[in-house]
Amino acid sequence: MCDIIGSKVHAAAGTAKHALLIYEYAPRNKGCFSSGARKRKVFEFTFAESTMCALWSETINAVLRGTAGGGGASCGVQGNPMTSLAPVPAAEPTIASEAVARRRFLVFVNPHSGTGHASKVYHGSVGRMLGEAGVDVDLVITQRAGHAFDHVQSDAFDRSRYAVICIVGGDGLVFEVVNGIASRPQGDGMQLLAAIPLAPIPGGTGNGLAKSILFASDEPYSAVNSAFVAIKGSPHPLDLSSVQTVTGTHFSFLSLGWGLISDIDILSESLRCMGEMRLYLAAVYFIGKKRRYRGKLSMVLTTESISTDGGAAGTTESDKDVEANASSTGGIFNDPATVKFRKVIEGEFLLVWAVQTSHAAATMHSGPGVLLDDGMFTIYVVRHMSRFELLQLLIEVDSGDHVKRVAVEVYKAHSYCLEPETDTKGIYSLDGEVVEYGPITAEVLPQAARVLRI
Repeated sequence: MCDIIGSKVHAAAGTAKHALLIYEYAPRNKGCFSSGARKRKVFEFTFAESTMCALWSETINAVLRGTAGGGGASCGVQGNPMTSLAPVPAAEPTIASEAVARRRFLVFVNPHSGTGHASKVYHGSVGRMLGEAGVDVDLVITQRAGHAFDHVQSDAFDRSRYAVICIVGGDGLVFEVVNGIASRPQGDGMQLLAAIPLAPIPGGTGNGLAKSILFASDEPYSAVNSAFVAIKGSPHPLDLSSVQTVTGTHFSFLSLGWGLISDIDILSESLRCMGEMRLYLAAVYFIGKKRRYRGKLSMVLTTESISTDGGAAGTTESDKDVEANASSTGGIFNDPATVKFRKVIEGEFLLVWAVQTSHAAATMHSGPGVLLDDGMFTIYVVRHMSRFELLQLLIEVDSGDHVKRVAVEVYKAHSYCLEPETDTKGIYSLDGEVVEYGPITAEVLPQAARVLRI
């Protein structure tokens, strides 16, 4: 039953008999000539009368949903969202039993993601799979930037209807949905993020969160496999972070880049029609320019980072110096309990990259060993490298080998503050989106949201 997603009854073609259709998506190994996407198989069984055919279908679907004593546990997957989605906290109305039993998904599709790829993904395979699994869908085709944000903030978003929020597009659409929910004027946003799982399906350029979920599920990267995980997976915690800029607060799930990383990501937007190739072309261009950015990075390190780093990889300062440098950042950086965990680095940077997932994009293993819910940032700092070394570094990010380079400083932190001082106007890339430039502070929100994974 592990690979079966649902069954249906229909009249057998050309006969008076009734047919039971069983839909299976079997895994296949990823090879030179295979995408690794699960292979669709349809098994047909005919019955002389409709009652027995319907009974078989109902029994199979009940087992898949866990309502016949089986469910996800038969495949070693506990808590399949068909039946076990946690309700919204008791102080608020609970998720309707009908939404859980019938598995109604709110599905956002960005028709412009990935040069129109997201629409093809949904209408070509994902929509069919949801139908085969017996999922009811409320489909929202976004018409403009901010459409999904406005939808989840409006009264049109009836939280009691949905068991899952499915997002077909890139990380930008996920960012829009997460921030729209988190900042709901009704004040229930964080409760909703903790209650209704997100199911991202790759249809954009980067797709870092979708890739990270598939990686954690030991599934090859494909839209079909992401849809399979959305159907068969169970709710799993996802860390968010609260990011404070000069003008407001954003909620992040992926990464923040400054310097070379953000230049490549954001300033290559005009080449978006080229897909991921735009990133490689932009990398060559910006490595050639080798811009340097001056600023100050303050971090509250984890005990793990303290024990493995010991302060040797960065500028080592006395407690008095650390106190003085951290005084302007405010908040948790002035908490006396964090004094011995603080680290401050000042000077010129080639890049600062704070990641929260294993992958920043489908082909970028940016965070080897990083979990969806490890409760910390992994922060990379590069201050000195030749152009050739920078090119090698960006190539090595694909495999995760960038962390092995001596010039790459790696820190594990609960929070950080970045204060640019350079005369050159810089850019922040937060989950692939541009946010306000200037002092920026981020703090991990452990397990603040949920996603579906196997």
